[in-house]
Amino acid sequence: MFTLPITCSAEDISRPTLQRWKYPPDKSAEAIELVMKQAETLSNAWTSA
Repeated sequence: MFTLPITCSAEDISRPTLQRWKYPPDKSAEAIELVMKQAETLSNAWTSA
């Protein structure tokens, strides 16, 4: 399974979105990690349904 390009793409999308909504830079790493976990959970739910 090749998830690297998808993961990189999601992280690249998350950063500008956090900056746009003026999310504190010191918490952005945690927010990106949370977004990635949520995306993984959703993708697992969508593929098993």
